[in-house]
Amino acid sequence: MYPDDPAKVIVKAELVGLRALVDLLRERVNKDTKDIHTRALSKLRGATNEWRIGKQKGNPNFFPVTKQEKYLRFDELDFIWQSTARYGNTENKRIRSEKDGPVGYLNKLLNIHGAILRDYAVCLYPMPTPEEIGQRGTVPIWGYEGNNKLGSVETAHGPTLPELDFIDMIRSHGRNLCAKAFISRVDPKEFSKYALLQVRRLSAFLDYVYTGGDAGHWGFKRPRNRAAKRRQQGPHADQILSVLLAST
Repeated sequence: MYPDDPAKVIVKAELVGLRALVDLLRERVNKDTKDIHTRALSKLRGATNEWRIGKQKGNPNFFPVTKQEKYLRFDELDFIWQSTARYGNTENKRIRSEKDGPVGYLNKLLNIHGAILRDYAVCLYPMPTPEEIGQRGTVPIWGYEGNNKLGSVETAHGPTLPELDFIDMIRSHGRNLCAKAFISRVDPKEFSKYALLQVRRLSAFLDYVYTGGDAGHWGFKRPRNRAAKRRQQGPHADQILSVLLAST
């Protein structure tokens, strides 16, 4: 029912997801957002280098990567706010509920996508309940005990929704889709179908990581040139949206 090695699954998913985040920023960067990409790339490289050095010294600790993940997600959102401003976006912070303030068009798309990811992960990619692996001050740290090469792996979403740590592997692709849907003025009700289709098309990569290669297939990394993109079977947010918009 659960992955044999949940710590390894979370590490793989998180690394792949954060590398995809930085790659997607690079592909859409312009003079106004160049600093955001540079900042995100520096954070990811610093965290992965710290983790690698720890492994080489026989003291593996994935926490530097987990710690930077939330800041990389902030950078990603900052990039989305700025890159869509020229198309009429005036939002500049994440609002998940009307009780926190007016939910604008772009936030509504992000909320729809987030809900789809959560439901999909909980239903199809269940994870075992994380253990208490330490404390930070008086606050418990939740996660999984890995092997000698991984060490303890913290779950960013605590003890209740480790599935979100896993599904975050494809969150950046969905956020990219949200930005493109905003630019194309896709109706939020219609967008839910596009977002679900994207998740379904990315499921083979999720399956591969979740099962340790026993199901699904790989090829997740986005190629850098147009010819390679045409050859790749993996989906892209812009390609999915353009196909769907053309068919409506």
